[in-house]
Amino acid sequence: MRRVLGLGAVLLAVAVAAVAPTGAQAAKPELTEIATGEANDFRATITATKVAAAEQGAPPGATATVEAFQRNGDTWTSVGKLPIGDEPWFWFVLTDLGAVCEFAVSDTPRPEVSVKLLVTPSVECAEVARFQVENGKLVEG
Repeated sequence: MRRVLGLGAVLLAVAVAAVAPTGAQAAKPELTEIATGEANDFRATITATKVAAAEQGAPPGATATVEAFQRNGDTWTSVGKLPIGDEPWFWFVLTDLGAVCEFAVSDTPRPEVSVKLLVTPSVECAEVARFQVENGKLVEG
């Protein structure tokens, strides 16, 4: 009887290991590109990244980031990636149609991005977040 229980425990451990995600799979966040814009040699992308709900039953949260790129010959080179706002974004709001209230990308007089995201349909939009490239790096302001 011991032998059967021991074999059952081994089979259970193997089954759990086969179903459990690997470190790389578990660490891969869910993200969605919600806006992208380009002005000549400057491009910006707004991305939402899903964050686990703080409490069971609560809707999942999200972070919003802007990443900017400048063209260098035939390739685009990232000049930085920054979070957008201090809002506790909601995943389903941020990834739904209408989540981007305003979005502008300009390269004149200098490369800059402005974005305004929906907090919730009842709260409406957050303040405009502005970003620009200074000395080859993306900065807020």
